[in-house]
Amino acid sequence: QLACPLDLGCHSVNMRYSGFMVLYPTGITSEIAVTLSVLPFVASNPTLYSLLLPNKYNFAFSYYMFCIAVLLSYIHGAPQMYGYMLGQRKKVLGKPKEKKDQ
Repeated sequence: QLACPLDLGCHSVNMRYSGFMVLYPTGITSEIAVTLSVLPFVASNPTLYSLLLPNKYNFAFSYYMFCIAVLLSYIHGAPQMYGYMLGQRKKVLGKPKEKKDQ
């Protein structure tokens, strides 16, 4: 599919579908590290970005628990998104499928 040795478009497509292999794990690791480093501060300030009961909305929101939920979402979400990107990379950069003669 990508038979363009000197075409800059070819190289940008290659970088797009190959660069994520390093950048995506780096980004996920840094997001997790930053969130983990902030958790003690958020826990020591329970009113920070939180809505506590009682209030006129009769609704509670804990920013600390939200941060925990985001961290837990990486367990399922990160491998799924990385696998999806690997599939897209294979589809775009892989060998073209041969057409069957009918």
